Amino acid sequence: MARIPARTPPPDGGSLCADCSGVGRVRVAEVRRRLFIFWRTVTYVDSCWTCNGTGRVPRWKARR
Repeated sequence: MARIPARTPPPDGGSLCADCSGVGRVRVAEVRRRLFIFWRTVTYVDSCWTCNGTGRVPRWKARR
């Protein structure tokens, strides 16, 4: 039984995702606060929500 991959690029080839610039992953920065001390840490790499991790979006969904 063949498994269909969850992250498939759009059928028409599409265009490069503007949010992650075709990488498919984005860095999510988290700001932590403790006792009036702020520090910003890049904690995890998340898959891009615009292109669902494929790096490409359909032409109708592409910006500009």
